[in-house]
Amino acid sequence: LQSVEHYFGGWQSAPAPASTLFTAPFAENAPESVWVRDSGSQVSLQLAFRIPGRTDANNMALRLLRRVLSGGGSARLMQRLREELGLTYAVDAQMATVAETGSFSIDLALMPDNVEQAVEEVLAMLVDLCRNPVPQEELDGIRRGFLYELEFSCDFTEEMAARYGWGEMVGQVRTLEQERRDVAAITPEMLREAACRTFR
Repeated sequence: LQSVEHYFGGWQSAPAPASTLFTAPFAENAPESVWVRDSGSQVSLQLAFRIPGRTDANNMALRLLRRVLSGGGSARLMQRLREELGLTYAVDAQMATVAETGSFSIDLALMPDNVEQAVEEVLAMLVDLCRNPVPQEELDGIRRGFLYELEFSCDFTEEMAARYGWGEMVGQVRTLEQERRDVAAITPEMLREAACRTFR
């Protein structure tokens, strides 16, 4: 700290400008499709849904919903699309948030002939999540995995620096204890409600 203060202490500047809120350039409920040609033999496909920003109260439910779909080899997308139907080698669900908006996306790499069936299967899976709560046993396993990874993250300086340093920078520090409390509070019905709000 003394060394940093010595070398960088004089680097004082004007306060950062206030952030400007994102304004959506497209209608709230209007789907959009974009096709980009590529010379590869496989199609890279992404289904993306807009979600609220990182401070939204439903953030943890979405984080666990992502793990239901894509939390390893036994997750739903991998089991159905790769193991059962052989439609893809690679499928993943991602969640990205900024202050006031974000996206929940499902990414696949597959042969062109498999696109239609794969999309139908993914959409059927999302409809099922909206209609039927995740079984408690499945949620308990996902929760355990989340807590194991949370504990394991303590061994990695980079992860702790990102958690607390980035949290300070964006005004949202999430302590390990907060994460534990929030994940313990999630119910199957909360996951179903989060799916209904997201997959429209």
